[in-house]
Amino acid sequence: MQLVLLSGLSNAGKSSFADFLEQQGIGPHVPLDKYFLPVPESPTFLNWVQHPQSIDWILLQSHLERLAEGNDCYSPAFDGWGSGKRLCIGGSESHPKNRLMKSNDVCIIPGCLSFEYPGAFSVAMKIFVDTDVRTIANRLGMEIEENLEGFLIRSLTHHYPEVLEYRRFADLSVSGDCSDSKRLEYLDLIRRKLT
Repeated sequence: MQLVLLSGLSNAGKSSFADFLEQQGIGPHVPLDKYFLPVPESPTFLNWVQHPQSIDWILLQSHLERLAEGNDCYSPAFDGWGSGKRLCIGGSESHPKNRLMKSNDVCIIPGCLSFEYPGAFSVAMKIFVDTDVRTIANRLGMEIEENLEGFLIRSLTHHYPEVLEYRRFADLSVSGDCSDSKRLEYLDLIRRKLT
C-alpha cells in the first residue's frame, strides 16, 4: 500500500482535497482527525491536536493494515469539540460519527500532522495544502482585525509555525481554494507520481 499525506493549517482545505482525490478514484480518505487520543485535562483541544503524541498511530497503522489486506474499515469516531473522547474504535465497529474507508492500494491521509506518520507503509507523496490565512479566517466566519500572527494564535493554535514548516518537506504544494481546472492539474501530477 502507498500513502498520500496531506498537511496544512486547520481549515486549509485538506479534507476537501482528500474527498476530491477519493472521488477521482485515487483511494480512500483516511481522516487523521478521527485518530486523536482522548484530550488530557490541561491543554485545550486545539493545542492538544497540534502535537504528534495526540495521534493514536498504532490504531491508524492497524486500520491501514486492514485496508491493505483487502478489507473495508471504519475510522474511529471522535468527539473533539464535545467531550474530547473517542466514541468508537472503528475497524469493524460502525458509529454515526465514523467514516467507512474502502480497501485500496493507495490511502489518502489528511491532517495537520500527517507528515509525522511513523508507520511501515510507503509514503508515495507528501502534499501541503497552502491556503491564505484570510481565506481560513473567512471559512471560520471571522475577520482579521489584528496582525496575522495574533489571529493564528487566537483562532487556530500557537503551534501554527510548526505546521507551516511542513511546507519544506512537501513533494507538492496545492492551494486549498483553487479552481476546478487547477484541481484537475494537481490530480494529473498525483496520478503520474503514483504510477
